[in-house]
Amino acid sequence: MPAFPRPLRSPPPSTPSEHRSFARISCVHAPRRARRARKPRSPAGPPAPSCGLRDGALLSKQIARCRAQVYEGHTYKLSFKFPTGYPYEPPQVTFGTPCFHPNVDQYGNICLDILKEKWSAAYNVRTILLSIQSLLADPNLDSPLNGHAAAIWHNQQEYKKAMLKHKSNQRAA
Repeated sequence: MPAFPRPLRSPPPSTPSEHRSFARISCVHAPRRARRARKPRSPAGPPAPSCGLRDGALLSKQIARCRAQVYEGHTYKLSFKFPTGYPYEPPQVTFGTPCFHPNVDQYGNICLDILKEKWSAAYNVRTILLSIQSLLADPNLDSPLNGHAAAIWHNQQEYKKAMLKHKSNQRAA
């Protein structure tokens, strides 16, 4: 039996080069988690959203083939901004392309509870994207950001006309 107990942790780095290697290792974990989150988990179920990484940061996502008939065939780009406290703080998610929806305002801000008060560190990019896909198909009409879209949501023909008009106006601008 040794005279001294074994240390539980390795000693702190003694040279500057060792400090750099520790910094590199700790910076790798956030992008790795993001890379895992963007891979589709199962071939069954709703179509998997796609996304891309650049310089270790998630920049934009695309939600394609939404189940809502109104949005069928449309593709939307989303912008993610991750705070330094991620995953314990929610990312800021906005639509990069115009979206006519009761829970999306004219600037692309999204009214979704998991991006605000119901955020959990267990959520990842994939769960956020799937929640937004679900929100597109089934909006929360009790707290709309776009009152006009909320008022005509139940008349799908009128809603689709207004959505196409909104999209054409955005393209012309």
